[in-house]
Amino acid sequence: MAEKKRGGLFRSGFSFVLGSIAGVVGGLLLAPRSGKETCEKLKVKGENLIGTSKKDILDKGEKLKTKISEAADELKKKVEKITEVSKEEVEKAEKTAEKIVKPTQKKGKKKSDES
Repeated sequence: MAEKKRGGLFRSGFSFVLGSIAGVVGGLLLAPRSGKETCEKLKVKGENLIGTSKKDILDKGEKLKTKISEAADELKKKVEKITEVSKEEVEKAEKTAEKIVKPTQKKGKKKSDES
C-alpha cells in the first residue's frame, strides 16, 4: 500500500515539474516581445512605480506637516487661554488673601501699640 502512495506522489511531482517546464517553454516561444523588450518594459514600469511611490510619500509628508502645524497652533492657543485664566485666578486669590490679611495686620498693630 505504501508503495502505491509513493508512486502516486512521484507521478504527481513529476507531472508538476514537467507541466512547469512546458509552461515556461511555451511562454518563451509564444511571447510577443523579445527578452530585451520585456526587460525594458519591466524597468520602465518599475521606475514609474518608484516615482509614484515617492510622490505619494512626499504628498503624505506634506499633509502630515500641515496637520502637525495646525495641531501646534491649536495647542498654543489653548496654552495661552489656560495661562490667561490662571493669571485671573491668581489675581482673585491675591485679592481674597489681602482682604483676609489686612484686617489681621490691623488687629496685630493695635495689640502691639497697646503693649
